[in-house]
Amino acid sequence: MKHTPAILLSLLLASTLTAQGHRYELPIHPGGAPMKWSLQTLFGTASGDPNFNAVGHIGVRTYNPRAPFGRAQFEPVPVHVGDVTTDPESLYAFVPNPIPGGPHLIELWANDMDFSVTSYDFAVDHSGYFQTLAVLFFNDGEIEVFSFGVTTTLPLVNISSDPFNVSGILREVGGSILLDTDFDISISDTLGGISVAATVVGPLRALETLVSYDPVLTVPPLIGGQAASITLTGAQSSETTYLLYSVVGPGSTWVPHMFAHLDLAAPRIGTTVVSDASGNATWNTAIPPMPGLQVWLQSMQLGCVSNLVATTIQ
Repeated sequence: MKHTPAILLSLLLASTLTAQGHRYELPIHPGGAPMKWSLQTLFGTASGDPNFNAVGHIGVRTYNPRAPFGRAQFEPVPVHVGDVTTDPESLYAFVPNPIPGGPHLIELWANDMDFSVTSYDFAVDHSGYFQTLAVLFFNDGEIEVFSFGVTTTLPLVNISSDPFNVSGILREVGGSILLDTDFDISISDTLGGISVAATVVGPLRALETLVSYDPVLTVPPLIGGQAASITLTGAQSSETTYLLYSVVGPGSTWVPHMFAHLDLAAPRIGTTVVSDASGNATWNTAIPPMPGLQVWLQSMQLGCVSNLVATTIQ
């Protein structure tokens, strides 16, 4: 780990975007970004639950306000918006004692961490692909180490990681800005006189809606054994559009990779099309000969769902 201010200042001075471009605070999807830690110490590999979620916002400044962005840069978000934190708020690890029944050699708690991602400005190609070096730095939190009867606390404020490679996609999809990347972060330091090396890996997806859509799904009478033309209007243009259905009923289903909440219980994908330039879509689908079966239907695009339609096959 390193002290943050000098690194942050060098990144800001090297950037061509700090005084221009457009700033986005991209919310990490509501379920959080699933991350996993691993920890090596002088006394062996740490155990514990390695899984946690990263929640909060990722700050991105782009040269152009809309795609193609040209260039971009990761930067901290305002305090009132909130950077990245962990769920749960306290992460616990321990190095077991090789002597059966003996106390753990090391116990470690990472508490109340609040951190940001920053980088030099980087190129974003027309497909949205980017690659850059980034730094993770801490705004708050502490690491508490208990080892051989002694407790040591390390404040994390103004501490940063070593630079790490990050690549992914930053693109505009319909009315939203989407960041899709994978983190592989290494942090090494001496805690309580003990050398440790931590790694955090996991996918991170964040999305900010620029334009709200209110698509309308229209379902004609469904007659078993015949084809039906189901239509959607007012959706995002030229986007993959799913028609989903349920025979269970209405409910609430979160689809993480689509940033969408469906109003269906146990949804199934019926068929998929690409919406036209006006945001309209049509599905011509065969209706099974199952008269009396009640069906609930809804469409979905990235970050966007239609109204829910309930009907019965005739």
